[in-house]
Amino acid sequence: AGQKHRNLMFKKNFFLSLVFSLSAFFVVSSRANFYGDYPRFDVPIHFLGGLVAALFFVLFFEKTISGLPAFSLAVFVFGGTALAGVLWEFTEWATDRFLPALIPGFHVNQLGLNDTLGDLLVDLLGAAALLFFYFFRFNFAPRLKNKRHV
Repeated sequence: AGQKHRNLMFKKNFFLSLVFSLSAFFVVSSRANFYGDYPRFDVPIHFLGGLVAALFFVLFFEKTISGLPAFSLAVFVFGGTALAGVLWEFTEWATDRFLPALIPGFHVNQLGLNDTLGDLLVDLLGAAALLFFYFFRFNFAPRLKNKRHV
């Protein structure tokens, strides 16, 4: 029980550190107007965000997903990452709507529908990168080929 608790605490602390780092980076880059000066600046940020969201679903639902067929695992992780991406876009919209009035110098980050849809696509590419690593790290190849498991 002690080792399981330590593993869970490590996962929780690791994930929270990643989320905090990305969030802090978002606030600093918004204040510095990186998004306005470099419109594609958010592409690597969303890729990392998608990777972190996918990592969350793999780490925190490890018991649940361990026996899933590869396709089901991919659907679960992609679905969770898509939900996280949509929630992030709502957060960006809300910060653009309310924070400029509260924080002088806070710059708007939403550049329109094309930007939002591109961000969601890049989030999913981050999830795909994590799944690619996960499938090959844990030798998923036999499960991908075995018709029983798909």
